[in-house]
Amino acid sequence: PEEIEYICRCLRKNTTVTQLNASLNPLGDRGAAHVAALLAAPDKPPVARLSLNGCSIGAEGACALAEVLAEPSCLEVVELMNNSIDDKGGEALLAALKKNKRLKQ
Repeated sequence: PEEIEYICRCLRKNTTVTQLNASLNPLGDRGAAHVAALLAAPDKPPVARLSLNGCSIGAEGACALAEVLAEPSCLEVVELMNNSIDDKGGEALLAALKKNKRLKQ
């Protein structure tokens, strides 16, 4: 999680990064929360694709991401395969997808 926190800090105010792929890194819920904070920041990068496959994200991290995903942004594709997201996290993500019609995948 410390590494993704550093990466997220570096990406603030970045205007060229359109894809963030942290797949297969053990970010966990704390790391997912850092990514969510980056995507919620007023000076966020224009990320269109977010890949967090196999990152050990659970319900808490999914809920943090869902809060951000519910709001319209540049984000079009979100990948969260092979994580430990339970029903609570899945329901939060589903609710976010229903609100944000810009997300394609």
